[in-house]
Amino acid sequence: MQSATLNAYHAHTPRASDTFGPFDPRAYLREYYSHLGNENRALLHFLDEAYARIFTEISAARMLEFGGGPTIYQLISAAKYAVSIDFSEYLDANLNEVQLWLRDAQGQFFWDSFIHYVLDREGVHPHESITTEMAEGNVFVDHVAPLVRPQGYLLMCAIMGASYYRVGQLYFPAVPISPEMIKTKLKQQHFSIMLTHSIEAEHKDEQGYDGIFMVLARKEPV
Repeated sequence: MQSATLNAYHAHTPRASDTFGPFDPRAYLREYYSHLGNENRALLHFLDEAYARIFTEISAARMLEFGGGPTIYQLISAAKYAVSIDFSEYLDANLNEVQLWLRDAQGQFFWDSFIHYVLDREGVHPHESITTEMAEGNVFVDHVAPLVRPQGYLLMCAIMGASYYRVGQLYFPAVPISPEMIKTKLKQQHFSIMLTHSIEAEHKDEQGYDGIFMVLARKEPV
């Protein structure tokens, strides 16, 4: 990986700051990323396959991680390629969490088990390494699609069938999307679907969503 930059993305949603003001990045990380589990393994497998598919056709890229939250797992498999990553996120607290990891600072969240899992899968030795969860359906695709150049790639992971998701004792709103909704919207925005995968939620009743849908798409020439 060549470089990574962090930028705050300020969405034009009047209620966002009120809704996500109490969001605790560390509680979120503990809730969803304290262990690998089937969901996270499926995500890592899909991302590894998706990046491999992308980089069979190109040798270098500039990536936009849109709404990255406080996580870096989605970029681990990209680290071995020649990429520059722009990391965007609405909440400063989430950006600060990622900065702790980038600086290898005290108090950072440890992603070692995720990194080692990817490296073991790739058959390589550990090295340092640093494209979107909780995607909000049509609004998300409409905002991100214009940022992707013709022949560029869109890689996204979204929770399915959720009206909320839980972080500790707090509940945050989500859009109840489906794989069909995402694929239809991507096709309307002139994307070709290259790769998809779905997995059921491990704790469906507790955390508020049915599963995770992953998709890799490529923007068609205009």
